[in-house]
Amino acid sequence: MSIAALCAACSSPRPAPISGDDANLSAAEVESWRSAAQFDQRLAEKDALYRDENVQQMIDGIVTRLAPQFGIDRSLVRVRIVENPLVHAFTLPNGSIYVFTGFVAMMDNEDQLALVLAHEMAHFVGRHSVAKQADAERNRGSAAALATLLTIASGGVAAHPEILRLIFSMGDFSRDYEREADARGLAAVVAAGFDAPAALQLHFTLLRQQDEAGISEPTFGSHPQLAERIANGAASLQALGLEGPSEATAARVSPAFTAATSALLLVHARDEMDIGRYTRARASIAKHLAASPGSAAGYVALGDYNRRVGDGDDAIDAARRAFEHAVGLDPNLPTAQRELGLLYRAQGRSVEAKTALARYLALTPDAIDRPIIEAYIAESTASAP
Repeated sequence: MSIAALCAACSSPRPAPISGDDANLSAAEVESWRSAAQFDQRLAEKDALYRDENVQQMIDGIVTRLAPQFGIDRSLVRVRIVENPLVHAFTLPNGSIYVFTGFVAMMDNEDQLALVLAHEMAHFVGRHSVAKQADAERNRGSAAALATLLTIASGGVAAHPEILRLIFSMGDFSRDYEREADARGLAAVVAAGFDAPAALQLHFTLLRQQDEAGISEPTFGSHPQLAERIANGAASLQALGLEGPSEATAARVSPAFTAATSALLLVHARDEMDIGRYTRARASIAKHLAASPGSAAGYVALGDYNRRVGDGDDAIDAARRAFEHAVGLDPNLPTAQRELGLLYRAQGRSVEAKTALARYLALTPDAIDRPIIEAYIAESTASAP
């Protein structure tokens, strides 16, 4: 399971867990916190983060429930979403947690997100970034790696695969620490009142995704294999008198979670299409429309999918119907009018193209593509019968 932690300098013996503040940090750990804070700031200044008030409010609520289970103040943990279709999450030494949109998009409820966040919080509270290595040379190497991340991040995570490779390679705790984070994270999920069996169902979702992609097992270094995590989680729940998840059981879909992540699903679908993963994009769009059947934006995304995935008349007609349905649902949605107008233009339907594109410009008078659209309108006017 891709729940990794970005780790910096460490010292020995194993430090006491984080409590109320950053007191009693070694000099190397203070430096790692400083570097992590700089990384946070640099990333916040770029276009790498996905910002959505609904998602952030949901995350804040989850962290508020989890923090007391770790004996820390909620303010010590800050969670941010990285816009990237990969299934991944990582923790910085200073308590900053990053979760990728690709991970959130595959979840079905708040409990699964809580499981991921609790795992990352366990890494932070356990100071695993400090305990990983003891020698000063490693400390300097970790600081240098964070500095490299800072440099690469100047262009944004999504634009630089190098930063992703570094995040994966540096977020490699020992299996003992990963198992500890799994166990402590699950205990916190249970203590906070989340639905632990529903949370652990996430492992089966990951297994299905691997099967669909033809991957036998994720290559995240020391992370325990999914089969082991499923077995360990089931045993932990059994010890608490709870029934573990089953592969045959459908994941519980939370309407509140789906509503909060509705816009994220469409962003994820677009990102998946941009890298040619159309099956996952279609699944994300379907998930969005299942929860919001009246979503004009969802049908715009469906039209975009149909237009991209096929090159025949059937695909174009399917795209047109989706865009027309979007306009019918919300005539004031600019993207629906624009995409429908452009498709009409491609089909040689000059009158309809002119109408839709003119409506688009009326809705967005400051559109950056106004000169191009005006040229298309003039072309449609000239070619109209």
